[in-house]
Amino acid sequence: MVIERVQKFAEIALCIMLPVRYFYETKKTDIYRRILPRSISRWTKGSKGFVLVVESSACIHGHYRQGLDKQYVMMNKFEGHDDSQFKFVRY
Repeated sequence: MVIERVQKFAEIALCIMLPVRYFYETKKTDIYRRILPRSISRWTKGSKGFVLVVESSACIHGHYRQGLDKQYVMMNKFEGHDDSQFKFVRY
């Protein structure tokens, strides 16, 4: 149901030429180690982490997409108005 709504939105946005941009993280995260119980997270020991939401899942075909040099949990956090990635997303 949600996927159908997102797809419908994307189709309408393309039809009316609404500029939609999708951003996705490119830095690997290991936040799962803090969330999962130790008994489960032990099997990930030595892992350098992974990208939680890959580009193909975060973006819809036909729309502008851009990776940000951030981990998933930091996607909406910036150092301030002078942060280069904030400026990039803002414009």
